[in-house]
Amino acid sequence: MGKEKARAKFLGKAEAVFERMWSWGAEHTEATLDEMAAELVPQRQELMGELLGELVQQHGDGRYEEVVCLDCGEKMKSSGRRRRKVLHAEGEVKIERGYHRCPECGRGIFPPGSKAPADAA
Repeated sequence: MGKEKARAKFLGKAEAVFERMWSWGAEHTEATLDEMAAELVPQRQELMGELLGELVQQHGDGRYEEVVCLDCGEKMKSSGRRRRKVLHAEGEVKIERGYHRCPECGRGIFPPGSKAPADAA
């Protein structure tokens, strides 16, 4: 997804969070700061998780990378695409990327940037 499309999608969702929270605040005039935060945090985490997902995709989808196995040095083979949900303090990040497996030792990775075996995650 391009920058402008991603920006429009993010801003639309951010606006929806604002509207929901504004309405919630109008209905809960006696809410404490902790109650407001309890209502807002899950919505913020969802929004930030989606933004993080877009930022990850900005670095490519792992489909065209030539990947060398960190264990044995063999050129890894593409095993198609996989989806993964990564839980982060800022929210759940949904990522779809190319997945590679080493034909020699069987190690799998979910590039780019992963130094840990994908099978362990």
